[in-house]
Amino acid sequence: MIGRRSGAGASGERRRHPPRALAAGHALGALDPAERAAFEGHVAGCPACRGELRAHAEIASLLARGLP
Repeated sequence: MIGRRSGAGASGERRRHPPRALAAGHALGALDPAERAAFEGHVAGCPACRGELRAHAEIASLLARGLP
């Protein structure tokens, strides 16, 4: 999976982040099973990506309700 890099993790190694579009796709339920599993595995250990996913989920929720 191609991704962006962040700073060094707790072990000193650089962490690969999945493309940002996956957070939006996950929030909208648009990922295929393999992408979803890989993304969820990454998000479980990455606070930055969890925050991004949370933001996308909030937007998806607003869209689903329909804004006035």
